[in-house]
Amino acid sequence: MKKNAKPGPKVKINGVKYDTVMIGKVQRFPENQVVRRLLDEATKRGYSLNDMWAANEYNRNRRSSAANDMRTLYRLIGISVCGYAEVFGNDEIDNPLWKK
Repeated sequence: MKKNAKPGPKVKINGVKYDTVMIGKVQRFPENQVVRRLLDEATKRGYSLNDMWAANEYNRNRRSSAANDMRTLYRLIGISVCGYAEVFGNDEIDNPLWKK
């Protein structure tokens, strides 16, 4: 967890609860440092999340869990909950912070 991150309220996505952290006023998923470093290294070599989406789309024909793999990746890199909602707009997200 980043130094300035504080535990945030759990969010429920498609019926599954996930931890969040608050960094200032931004609610994020906790960042996995290993996954984050791998993405940073891939980015230095010219690969982006868009490239990973494209590779994952290729794999979608081979297995049905490809979209869930991308959901997991986005959470593990510490995306904001709002950013996640933009990318995965069809997911049902129950966030206590959005109820105020």
